[in-house]
Amino acid sequence: MAADPNPAPIELDALEFEFRDVLEDVFPHPLQAAVLPVIVVRDNVFYLQGTAFSIGNNLALTAHHVLTQEDTDIISHAGVLHVVPGDESGMVHATIIEVEDVTAHPGSTDVSVLRLKSPPPGEHNPMPLRPLRLGMAPPPVDETILMLGYTHADPMASIDEVLRLRPKLHLTTGKVVQHTPEGFGRCKGPCWQVEATTVNQMSGGPALAAAGDGTDLMVARGVISTGFNVAEDDVPLSNAAMPYTAMALAPVVNRGTTEEPTYLYELAQNGHIPVVDLDLVDLDFADPAKPRLGLKVEAHEPEAG
Repeated sequence: MAADPNPAPIELDALEFEFRDVLEDVFPHPLQAAVLPVIVVRDNVFYLQGTAFSIGNNLALTAHHVLTQEDTDIISHAGVLHVVPGDESGMVHATIIEVEDVTAHPGSTDVSVLRLKSPPPGEHNPMPLRPLRLGMAPPPVDETILMLGYTHADPMASIDEVLRLRPKLHLTTGKVVQHTPEGFGRCKGPCWQVEATTVNQMSGGPALAAAGDGTDLMVARGVISTGFNVAEDDVPLSNAAMPYTAMALAPVVNRGTTEEPTYLYELAQNGHIPVVDLDLVDLDFADPAKPRLGLKVEAHEPEAG
């Protein structure tokens, strides 16, 4: 039976992460169905390139620089790993899911949408990918943020398209220190910074903040953009691009006769991508070739998409 392309989003409770620094010793964990190592394959060797996270409909978000190297597109060699529980030795299985296509934001916001092949069925893929909810508005200054990403996963031989490896899904916490609508670091569009330390391969992972609905639930309000730390006044800053900038991207082509693109905004409207605060997104399709995108909050003026 085919996997449901729109499984229920993962519900994340902030209290679960309050005293935890590293998640590699808590597998199996629901997050392994959403936070995905990004790999590239060169000469039959697998390299951990960064992190992505599922948003539903066989789509994932990552930082665009994860899939470039010295300005060279490496999408033809890319995939993600669907990590599933392994044996008592601490080794786990990771099914390789190919990246079919990547759509990058034209404004260099360092956000890309990955279109994934449907995960292959079989004993090593017992759980479907599950999405994280996206938050459109930036978190307020001084709010505590959780940043997740794979920092190490020694690739080994592929047997029946399954890797045996020890993943290290790391958790970094910090407080929002500023919003930068004009861009910061690699991100040339709206983003925000956290006083926290991240490392290179966490790039593309989710930056989680409160859902803003009075509960302890968290949503992905950022895509980790800086895979290393930017020092400002001797304070390490980690950069997060804003997921709302992906709403004007169209990674899906309708299978009808018109072959018109489907924007993430439309998928979110129809409930195929779980989103909060979608009403804050100001998206004008007057020019389909270049939709105008903005956010209806004071700190972020509308900008050309």
